[in-house]
Amino acid sequence: MALFSVTLLAAGLVSCQRPDTEGRYPNVLFVSVDTTRRDHCSAYGYSLDTTPRLHTLGDQGALFEMAYAPTATTAPSHATMLTGYYPLAHRVVKNGLALRDEIETLPELLRPYGFQTAAVVSAFVLDSKFGLAQGFDKYDDEIPPEETAWKKDDFIGHRVPRGVDRRSDFTTSRAIQWLRTDRDPARPFFLFVHYFAPHYPYVPPSDIAPHFVPAGARRNSFEQRVGLYDAEIAFADAEIGRLIDELQDLEIEADTIVVVTADHGEGLNQHGWMFHGVHIYEEAVRVPLILRFRQRIPAGQVFEEPVEIVDLTPTILDLVGVEFDEEAFQGKNLGPALRGQAKLDPRRPVFLQRRHFNGDYRGTYWVKGELFGIRDGPWKYVEGKEENLRQLFNLDHDPWERTNLIDESPDVARRLAQKLNAWMDRSRNALPVLNQMSEEDIEKLRALGYVQ
Repeated sequence: MALFSVTLLAAGLVSCQRPDTEGRYPNVLFVSVDTTRRDHCSAYGYSLDTTPRLHTLGDQGALFEMAYAPTATTAPSHATMLTGYYPLAHRVVKNGLALRDEIETLPELLRPYGFQTAAVVSAFVLDSKFGLAQGFDKYDDEIPPEETAWKKDDFIGHRVPRGVDRRSDFTTSRAIQWLRTDRDPARPFFLFVHYFAPHYPYVPPSDIAPHFVPAGARRNSFEQRVGLYDAEIAFADAEIGRLIDELQDLEIEADTIVVVTADHGEGLNQHGWMFHGVHIYEEAVRVPLILRFRQRIPAGQVFEEPVEIVDLTPTILDLVGVEFDEEAFQGKNLGPALRGQAKLDPRRPVFLQRRHFNGDYRGTYWVKGELFGIRDGPWKYVEGKEENLRQLFNLDHDPWERTNLIDESPDVARRLAQKLNAWMDRSRNALPVLNQMSEEDIEKLRALGYVQ
């Protein structure tokens, strides 16, 4: 298909099909939690009780065991969530690049059907200047100093202007304020809420940290940092729970689709890197994904098949009850499977990429150029031409991706490389990438570790 010809069809992409819910569309609460590893969520079996509210939400709806982000970088993953395109197609391949106006976002597609649209985002990397505010009636990206987790004037040797990130409790309060005072009860709403925690620097509230940091852990030790990371997940989970409780208090819970996912994971030194952005190993790209809609999604479903967050835009359009051209998106519509009307493909390939590096050390790793990967059944293949890297893993036997089978299974590697390169050819486009960053913007992103 011609990827970008379809994005220009504002009138023809969707058409009206009101659901049988009192003559109006349901609301959508779409929550993204930054930097959240699936396997550090107790909803997915983690030994510490980090996500009791997500566990309850999954019991009330559908939980996906094998959900993937397309990359381990914030802005590209969020652009993918809100457009149904992979980063190679929408061209926001790293932070600081702008989503082009001609690529329609999910709120843009919903607004013609009467939706009131709003967003509360919690990090400068999602500032409106980078294009993700398209289609939102209100886009709250203003972060005053009292709402930031950073309380210092410098970070890793760079000056950090205040207001780079927003703490989770302030994010929830901003979203609740919109629901209480700005929401029009006569209209359905699409509310997007982004929590920056548990992104580094891992600064959870002091009353939560002791539940996760091992007693006696040394300051700045690995054990302390992982404990603080887990505490940040727990903090975000509690705030998501507070936001969901507000739906019940406002008596709109039954009429609201709730989606919770993450933009990427975190390394935690599993492959020698504490943070994210460098690798596309499982810990960096496998994320939680839970959907609840009491009217249409049977409770207690667990899906084992692979899905991707590129699927969320077409899936939400389906659940809302809007007709659309499924060929207009790279993501797959999960709606029929959620309603029990179809099966998901257990052999669906998953596609991954890493942003481009000019050549730099991240920890002990020399990173240069891009990485691309594909998961196909139990096999995962990764290649990086500028790093002269080719890796092949069998995730059924080696879920931690320790043993490279590239020499033992060259036929498998060749087959996956062909699939991967065909996908890359389909997804690329020749339109220019827009850079909307000032020097101050670059300094802010550098402070977050996003600019070389």
